[in-house]
Order: sequence, then structure tokens, then C-alpha cells
Amino acid sequence: LEHPEDPRGREGEGGDGEEAGWWCEVVLGNNEGGMGDQVVVGDGQGEGSQGGELRVRIRQLPSASHGLHIWPSALLLASYVHRHRSLLRRLPVVELGAGVGLPGLAAALLGDASSVTLTDRADDERVLRNLRDACSANGAPSARVVGLTWGEMSPHAAELVRGMEGGGVVLAADCLYEGAGFDAFLSTVSALLGGGGECWCVLQERGSGLSLPLLLRKWGLEWRQVADSACTYSADSSKRATVKVVQGGVEQPLPQPDAELRLLVLTMKGNEPRLRGPS
Repeated sequence: LEHPEDPRGREGEGGDGEEAGWWCEVVLGNNEGGMGDQVVVGDGQGEGSQGGELRVRIRQLPSASHGLHIWPSALLLASYVHRHRSLLRRLPVVELGAGVGLPGLAAALLGDASSVTLTDRADDERVLRNLRDACSANGAPSARVVGLTWGEMSPHAAELVRGMEGGGVVLAADCLYEGAGFDAFLSTVSALLGGGGECWCVLQERGSGLSLPLLLRKWGLEWRQVADSACTYSADSSKRATVKVVQGGVEQPLPQPDAELRLLVLTMKGNEPRLRGPS
């Protein structure tokens, strides 16, 4: 999401030496005109929280890096986490390829999970630092941020695998965007789900998923699409997740308004899925 820099939200003005960027606010709440949640991305200039709303502050940075911007898949997954918070109760949650961390931060702020860990590439300190700053800005110090490179069994990865031995939920928004990275991503998912649990994975249709079924079988993973989760990311209130972008109190055109998003639940073969029925 490309926003003009908000002078109130620029970093570095306090003398801490942090990068310049802009903060926006994602509001997850009731959508009275349609189904599911309403998701509003704004700049914090709107009204205060209403009943049942969850507000998450996110900082985006001017960069070509995929991990420093909000993507449509993250908005849909955060909305899904909000609607199904009860399924996280007393379970560890790990977000892979967290980027700016929206779904994981939503899980942390809801407070139902036993623990929340946000991860991104171990060699991308800029993204990891931005995640730590977002945890502090949202008053979510219990959310951990660790470097985790897909396909590598690092000490951090081994620790997360042990923490998921009794089951848990892996969050992944738009991690399946480039075919060359599918194998490493799915190897990490299979390691985390070895003791049970499931991965909530939102992908954007880009015509690059031809090898996905084969790789899922390779790593012993089964998948199903959550009923009625296929949607067009749009301002149409009849869709399951309504998304609005607000800047300075004025609604802006949607980025990628025709993005086709799908929510998949991945489990290891033989594990009983925890989600049933329509979302």
C-alpha cells in the first residue's frame, strides 16, 4: 500500500536514529453491510475504537523490499485471524515471512494464543528491526521476532519446531508468490507441523502454482480451501472481507483492486483439521 508520508508518523524526529517511514492503522471490526469483517487501512486520524474492533499500527518503509509494505493477502489473513480468534486459544502461533507483521500482530493483540512469534529472513535485519518496532508501537512486547530463513534448520528453527510439538497455528500471507521459493517454504511448514497443527496460508493467484500440488505431496502436506474463502480483494461489501484504504480521512483507490486471494489450510497427512464449515 503506497501512502504519502504522514509527518506525524515519521521516524527519527525523536532522535532515536530510526528510519523514516509512515505509520498506518489497520482496523479489524464488524462489517454491517456484508459478511465477515471490515478492514480499514488508515493513518490513525479516524474515530476511536468501537466495540469489537481491533486496531493494529503498522509502519511501512520506502523500499523495493517485499517485506516492508502491506499486501492484500496480509489484510485478508488478519481479518480471518480476527474472526477465528477462538481457534488460537492456548496455542503457539508462528508467522512465516511476516514482513510488516500484520496477521501475527493481530494474533498477539487478541491475546488468545499462548505465544506469538513473527519471523522473516534471518539476513534481512531491516525487516526484523521494523517488526520489533511494530511490536513496541502496539504494546505487544510478548510477541517475539526472530530471523528464520526457509529451508534451514537453524537454532531458532529448531526451537520453534519444539514449541509446536503439541500443535499450533502457522500464519503465512503471500509466501507462495515465486515458484523458486515454494520448496523451501513448504519444507519449513512441514517441520513446524510435524507435531500437529495447521498452517493458514493466503495466496494471491498469479498463475505460478502449477508445481504446488506436487510439492505439497513431497513434504507430506494436505491442503483444503476454506469454504467460500475465494474472493476478490475489493470495496464490494458483499465480499467476505471488505477493504478500505483511508488517508487523512479520505478514502483512496485500492491497490491491486482485482487481486484474487485464496485461503488454504495446510496440515500434515493424517492430522485432523481443526477448522470446519464456512469461514
